[in-house]
Amino acid sequence: MNVNSQFVSAIFYRQTDQQENIDFYLYQDQTSGELQHLHVNLLSEDLDPFLNVALARGLYQKMYSFEVDNQEDYIKLLSLDEHFSKFSAILKQINDCDTLIDGQDFKLYFLNYSEFFEEKLPLHKTDLNSEKVHSQTKQFFQNHNIVEYAKQNLNAQKTLFCILNPDDHRLWVNLLEGLFQGTLQGENQKWISFDLTEMKPFTEELFKKIKGFVITGGHFHAYDTSLPYITYSYEIFNKIIYPEQDNEQKLVGICWGHQAVAHGCGGKSSKLPNNNWYHFREEIKYHDVDVNDQLNLSKILPQPFYSIKSHGDYVYELAREAKLICSSEKVEIEGMSIRNRALTFQFHTEFNRMLLMKVMDECKEFPGIQEIAQKAIKSFSQETYISNKYLNAQLKKFLVS
Repeated sequence: MNVNSQFVSAIFYRQTDQQENIDFYLYQDQTSGELQHLHVNLLSEDLDPFLNVALARGLYQKMYSFEVDNQEDYIKLLSLDEHFSKFSAILKQINDCDTLIDGQDFKLYFLNYSEFFEEKLPLHKTDLNSEKVHSQTKQFFQNHNIVEYAKQNLNAQKTLFCILNPDDHRLWVNLLEGLFQGTLQGENQKWISFDLTEMKPFTEELFKKIKGFVITGGHFHAYDTSLPYITYSYEIFNKIIYPEQDNEQKLVGICWGHQAVAHGCGGKSSKLPNNNWYHFREEIKYHDVDVNDQLNLSKILPQPFYSIKSHGDYVYELAREAKLICSSEKVEIEGMSIRNRALTFQFHTEFNRMLLMKVMDECKEFPGIQEIAQKAIKSFSQETYISNKYLNAQLKKFLVS
């Protein structure tokens, strides 16, 4: 892919027992012995371009000597318990860590070395003047007293965000969170996840502290009110979008989240006509509609806009007070905005070729799925990645607005 490079880096820290300082450790190449920070080139057409997941992949390779450089190995990593349980544990640590830098083409993570990585990934303090260290990492250390910065970063009051996950599938544990946090999380933010299927109530104090919510995709019908957690989810969505007292909370819903917000907030969703199932890139038409005074996606996003779809249900009636913001040839309501509080989309802003292959792998018993899978994978393109990248940047701004 010939677009600007993007990197994710990890700076490991360990607070010593006897001194109030923080030691920084970077990856040491086991073959050459050269010291370098761990960085992963994200823009890979065959692997993942997502920050948290890309870093987890890089760490997994170093810790377990499992080279992930082709589609077959990556599907094995994401689909088999023997690999995914370890990969997921690494991803959980990354999802919970702090972000020191959130730049346009570079992100610097702050990982606690002592808690998880020490025994599995022996590291050594590096010379930050080494040619192996990324230039933006060097600049960061030159501009900051790193010990003081680390202390402030760890103790700072962070804006709170929450991922609402309606999917309890064991092979998606921590992965859905990693996908969305890797594209939407910024500096001085704390992200938590909440499993809707468990129906554990938010305390009122915690709920009020959350600035933004993100609803992920899921396997079950968003309109199936025989499942208790579905109606429970509707209550949460209504509380955010139509609050009794005014607030500044925002909500982003993707796929299942789009359908559930519509159906739970006065609209309608159901199965696609003729039991169709879409797994393709599709051109999305954005309408000239203002989400708010500062945001009109039709004037910001690339036109034509392309994204990947993977769904068997759809929204056919808007939620109350909603605006139709985008459509496609197959589905009229591809996206909607509600009261400058919610943005929801049927298509997957977080998907790329590899995640689409994972979905296909899980659905391989369905009749005719192989033919559908091949068409879907071939439909992924550079334009799709670029479109999603621009939209995710706007969703990131929307959540903090």
